[in-house]
Amino acid sequence: MGAAYGVGLAVGALELGITAFATSHDARALSGALIAAQAVGSFAGGMAYGSRTWRGPAGRRLAILGAVLMVTVVPLVVVPSLPAAFPLMLISGVALAPTTAVIYVMLDSLAPAGTAAEATGWVLMAVISGAATGNAVAGAAVGASGPHAGIAVALVGAALTTVVAWVGRHNLSVPERGTSVRLLSST
Repeated sequence: MGAAYGVGLAVGALELGITAFATSHDARALSGALIAAQAVGSFAGGMAYGSRTWRGPAGRRLAILGAVLMVTVVPLVVVPSLPAAFPLMLISGVALAPTTAVIYVMLDSLAPAGTAAEATGWVLMAVISGAATGNAVAGAAVGASGPHAGIAVALVGAALTTVVAWVGRHNLSVPERGTSVRLLSST
């Protein structure tokens, strides 16, 4: 849930921050196109990720993808112009769909039998709560310091995903088929 919250935080903050950036360049109407560029990057990343079979622990992949998401957001924090923002938004989307896919693959594998709907609800709540928090915090940051500060909040979200995934990578391992997983222990 922490990794999912970070993804939501990054997306919510970046949408608000990049809209403020376009507005600050007297091109508010282009904010949707900037967000669409990120969606195209996400689609391309998702297609590339989904086109192959992955080996190795999903927890480690989540940490790596979170780091890629974080690295691709860094240039947006200092983006100088609208023409530069379009390719950077495209690039920032490349790890978005794969990161989300790994979260849901792990959810499917780690949720105890009979709890898939509940577990999905919790993860979805984490993403949506993160996006709402990202919007709110980025809005305050934009108001206080400008569009780049709002975009920096997105970087914090991507970093949160990376750190949570890295710290929890051993606990987030998808078990072998037929192995039961106990998420909560009763005391």
